[in-house]
Amino acid sequence: MDNERDYRAEYEALLKQYEEDKKREQEAPKDFEAEYENEKREKRSKILSSIMLILFFAMIPTLLIGKLALDPLTLLGIAFLFFGLIIFTVTLFNEPILAVSSLILFTASAVLTFRGNPMMIFIVIPGVFALSLLSTTIRNTKPLIKLLCKMKPLKKSCTEKVTAICINPNQRDRDDLLKEKIEVIPYCKLVVKRKGSGLNTKTSYRTEFVYTLFSPVYELDYYGTKYTLCDNYYGIIGTEEGESREILINPENPQEFYDVKRYRKDLWQILKTIPAIALIIMMTIFIGITVFIVSNYHYLLG
Repeated sequence: MDNERDYRAEYEALLKQYEEDKKREQEAPKDFEAEYENEKREKRSKILSSIMLILFFAMIPTLLIGKLALDPLTLLGIAFLFFGLIIFTVTLFNEPILAVSSLILFTASAVLTFRGNPMMIFIVIPGVFALSLLSTTIRNTKPLIKLLCKMKPLKKSCTEKVTAICINPNQRDRDDLLKEKIEVIPYCKLVVKRKGSGLNTKTSYRTEFVYTLFSPVYELDYYGTKYTLCDNYYGIIGTEEGESREILINPENPQEFYDVKRYRKDLWQILKTIPAIALIIMMTIFIGITVFIVSNYHYLLG
């Protein structure tokens, strides 16, 4: 009888737990907004892919037919229009600056080519590279400016150096933060990989999108009072649990703090993703070639 009662009690407890979980699941608010955004993103991606394929497959027969019926300059102008539309379609949502500026560049090149200027092809190639670098620079400069704006007032108010202990790395997924409408500053980081040793060392650089962000929670004992600190800034650089960290706090309000080491590392990581030198070189080449062709247009055509 004792065993029978134990089994019955266990069964009833499991049944009760199941009913509670089911009820909680039914009562939990469904994130319709997040689902709607995901569906919208998927539909948009499918539409863009379809448009790009249509443009690409439409370009091939158009150019083949054009080769028989049209003069070379008109054919080149049509090719410019197609390439402009394809780049615009592919980059519209991820790189809107590149999308619009490339479309303008290719359309202007097509018009000038129709009017008898075959030299535009030498402007388009460096122009696309320059515009791509310009778009990346503008996109990656935004989080840099936001972080600098965050740091500026904290530098003034936080003047006392103290030691705090990280009690929670507070690691979060970027998409989850965006769903909760929490501002996310970093977009990407520079990853450096080295292979081999000595003279045979090979170093590669690539920009990687940031998926995981950190906003460490610290514990601080300040004049006998314990404080739990978190600035809700989700950055690239994290802090390990149990790690001690020197931070600056506001003596009048210890909850306000300036995490010098983490902010500076984030700042440097973001700064390294801005292709300033490459942009200057490509813009110089692009502008130089454009000015040269425009200035010597009649001479080049003979």
